[in-house]
Amino acid sequence: MGADNREIEMKLGLIEPCPKLYEILQKIGQVSAMRSDELQNVYFDTPERDLFAMKAGLRIRRGHKFAEQTLKLKGTALAGVHSRQEYNVDIAPDVTTPDLHLFPAEAFADGSNLEALQQKLERQCEINFRRECYDLTYKNSLFEIAVDVGTIGAGTINAPLMELEIELKQSTLETPAIIALFDELVFKLAQAGVKLTLEPFSKMHRAALLMGIRERNSLQLPDNPAGDISGYISIGLKAFESLLGLYLVKFNPMYLGYMAYTLKCIRRAYDYLVVRSAEDDNVNFSESFAALRRNRKVIKRSLKDLAKFLRKQEQALLVHQLNGVEVDMPKAAQRLRVKISKTQAFCLPLHLRALLLSLDNVKSVNQQA
Repeated sequence: MGADNREIEMKLGLIEPCPKLYEILQKIGQVSAMRSDELQNVYFDTPERDLFAMKAGLRIRRGHKFAEQTLKLKGTALAGVHSRQEYNVDIAPDVTTPDLHLFPAEAFADGSNLEALQQKLERQCEINFRRECYDLTYKNSLFEIAVDVGTIGAGTINAPLMELEIELKQSTLETPAIIALFDELVFKLAQAGVKLTLEPFSKMHRAALLMGIRERNSLQLPDNPAGDISGYISIGLKAFESLLGLYLVKFNPMYLGYMAYTLKCIRRAYDYLVVRSAEDDNVNFSESFAALRRNRKVIKRSLKDLAKFLRKQEQALLVHQLNGVEVDMPKAAQRLRVKISKTQAFCLPLHLRALLLSLDNVKSVNQQA
């Protein structure tokens, strides 16, 4: 999958390290190339945030035996799995500023003034972490499973970092099957007891929020309403993840109420989707619809339970704050992360999206037949 410089991955948070991850992966598929390194990521932009405006991220990464500069461009998110263009260039260990001219010309938009950008580049933030990696072959596809533990440094602020990354390195499968594989892997890790949780934002996104970049401190919804019920649910899931990501960094309890209401809307829409699909001859006899209906009670109960927890936490935190009682907001946010982990609610967004993608694919094929 890396032949066209495209990165396909998803990230999840970890509640605590998983020392038995190697043994767990061995029970899932074939594990090879275990490795570890101490990594330093230094991110760059101009004072006017020109690269940010281009939806690009620029960094230098250093490890024990290598140094490279990387340019990541804005990509797409399908079913919670992110796909984006990524360009990596090896550099000397003592290089302190990336050289934009080393990247291929097609990496930049037409008309970009590389000389002007190069002269204005400055250091933005630094992220240091220990990475443990495993190559996992699962159903004839090759994945890289990485665990990152460290800190995000943004100015005077240091925030903890602990996450698990699943990156697809090689596969001959089409998109719906790839998303299904990601869904299966996350479910198997959950069943094996890996204490995962949702981590909606990338390392750099979290650093940008900590640095106070206003453009990152917002919820962006599409200008036009969803064209169908699947689109409505997808927008709802994206909104929920954005709200959760903002809450985990900004600690504003008002996000909790918005999240709870969003989950309520998704739950109602799921019911409506089942009813409408049952009336649609293009999908109602398919295995995809059977899976949608089979998962109905479990998914609705999980959505309802998480929404209830969010409402209770919002009410308790707001009462304390309005009464002038000091609240340990990072600790409150951690309680939510633990709740998501214990109830395995981190499986929900990807699983819901996989169901929607499978159903839409069946519908599209039958409509063309």
